[in-house]
Amino acid sequence: LYRGRGFLDHGVALVGSSDRPVTDGSPLRAIQFMVERASVSGRLVGPDEAVTVDEALRAYTVAGAHACRWEESAGALSPGMRADLVVLGDDPHRVDPSRIGDIEIVGTFVDGRDARVARCH
Repeated sequence: LYRGRGFLDHGVALVGSSDRPVTDGSPLRAIQFMVERASVSGRLVGPDEAVTVDEALRAYTVAGAHACRWEESAGALSPGMRADLVVLGDDPHRVDPSRIGDIEIVGTFVDGRDARVARCH
């Protein structure tokens, strides 16, 4: 229910979070809501606060790292960064906004290592 467009239009950083245990904690579902501003039932909630897919993704990457003061080590894929990332089964820019939350997570990497392998050792 946080403002999105209003924050950005006034120079306030928009930062994504899991909101656990209030919601299911899925970043893709939160990104979907930020873009389409629709409840589970389909009812629009503050549609004027919708943001673009790029703005929502930035809230969960660059802006999130900045909010945690990790911008020197996380938040972008650049030399010297930790390389924490997910590989998605589809492009959030190309799917209907109502499907963003259902995009398959194909892989998860923490510090550049496959998280599934890291858990096994």
